[in-house]
Amino acid sequence: MSPHPGAASVGWPKWLAAIAVASVVALAGLGWQSLRPVREVRLYDDAALPPGSTVAEPVLRVVVGSMISPQSTLDRYLGLVRFLGAQVGRKGVLVQRRTYFESNQTLASTQAELGFVCTGAWLQGERQGLPLDVLAVPVVGGKSTYRAALRVPTASAVRDLADLRGRAVAFVDALSLTGRLWLADRVRRQGEREDRFFGRVIYAGSHDRSILAVADGLCDAATVDDLVLEALLAARPQLASRIRVAEYSPPFGIPPVVAPRKLDPELRTLLTAHLLELHTQPQGVTLLAGLGVERFVLPPAGHFDSARALPGP
Repeated sequence: MSPHPGAASVGWPKWLAAIAVASVVALAGLGWQSLRPVREVRLYDDAALPPGSTVAEPVLRVVVGSMISPQSTLDRYLGLVRFLGAQVGRKGVLVQRRTYFESNQTLASTQAELGFVCTGAWLQGERQGLPLDVLAVPVVGGKSTYRAALRVPTASAVRDLADLRGRAVAFVDALSLTGRLWLADRVRRQGEREDRFFGRVIYAGSHDRSILAVADGLCDAATVDDLVLEALLAARPQLASRIRVAEYSPPFGIPPVVAPRKLDPELRTLLTAHLLELHTQPQGVTLLAGLGVERFVLPPAGHFDSARALPGP
């Protein structure tokens, strides 16, 4: 999740800064495509139990979209997953998928009970008629919005979209709102096609990898969640001299917490209630602080309207 730009000094950056630091370590030590499982986090395996198998206790499987790359930093979510599991009498299990599409499918097929997903992924699921419902959205800096930031190397001659013609661009994921769809829409509005407008497209797989691709000279530009950018700059101030923001998008509704429509109604009600009440409980306050989120609320009216105005992938 990644929220409103103005919240950079208020909420998420503490969490995202830790993620950014871990990302640098992970990228340096493991390479761009290497992934290392962390404790109870299930990475890329089938979250469903084999046919006929049983478990000693019921589980609460929570999918976290691959918006940030290093799996070790997902320990930030593990405390929340365990807490929510305990609140509903289940063992919390953290699940991650390679792509936003896979996260959507995991939830829609009821292989997970709860998911933290990208706004773009949620809207694509909506367009496809996937049986998913929004339970809550986070509030950061008093708002539930975030923006895309188009970043380029500091010395780049790129000043606007026209300057990107024929250049290499990094995207996060095909379904990422701030990491692709916003910029892709800009290209379409110019009467162009992505595959012909850009010289090369790199799918970095996460916002932090996309940022580092620009900083390391692997591409000419990238569009990313603005708070991931702010957090990475806070963690590595030296990057500020290597990249700059060429343009910001308008605000979009912040990524939601969703659940399968087929989820047991009683469990759905309990999960929603516990999410909305986290900020009123001492342990909940601590967990929210770890995420950099003030509280969870029901989605405001029109929350996804600006994002819905963008065409799908």
